[in-house]
Amino acid sequence: MKNLFKICLTVICFLFTFQLLAQLSSDLATETATPKKKQNSNKIYFLATESFPLESDGRQFLNSEFVEGLIIDFENESIDIPVRYRFADDEMQISHLNKVKAIYPSKIKQIIFKNGDQIKVFIPAEYLVKKVKNYGYFELISKGKISLLKAYRKSGKDGVKTKVFYLESGENKLATPVSKKKSKILSVFGDKKSEMAKYVAKYSLNLKDCEDLAKVFNYYNSKYMK
Repeated sequence: MKNLFKICLTVICFLFTFQLLAQLSSDLATETATPKKKQNSNKIYFLATESFPLESDGRQFLNSEFVEGLIIDFENESIDIPVRYRFADDEMQISHLNKVKAIYPSKIKQIIFKNGDQIKVFIPAEYLVKKVKNYGYFELISKGKISLLKAYRKSGKDGVKTKVFYLESGENKLATPVSKKKSKILSVFGDKKSEMAKYVAKYSLNLKDCEDLAKVFNYYNSKYMK
């Protein structure tokens, strides 16, 4: 009787061990079948090229150190990679395989900077400089039917000059500088000009102030989504 009990106990232990090994093999197979994103994705080679240092003195970067970032391309594929913005020559940089590379602005939809609790979204857009089209990067302040953008440009040795633009939705649209005149700013909203003027008056908003201007565009974009 004791021998029979020992045999049954041995069989039970064997079956339990076999089941445990099978489960571990299954878990390992599942992990192997779902590859993780790699920073050295081959797509990076099509989105960026080698970056060269500037010879100019003074401040060059909006954020001197690389921070956590996310690149989103036109196929809506996202790539996690360290980023920084060299605003001195309007170059968006990534750190890839221990090399500094410059992103092609025409090949990506947006770049997200995650610096602690602070998140900034940049988009590339065309704009005119002396009637010549240029591609540049703009911080997205308000997104919608008419987006509000902020440009960062070098001012003096260590200064940063900002300028606000607006960008209408649709193809082949140019980022256009926002006028300092209240009437011209409101004219951007077309047939909703009168309603937007009432909103500005109701809340005593100063359209020369970027935060107040953002409130106006946010209101418009939330109410008249495309």
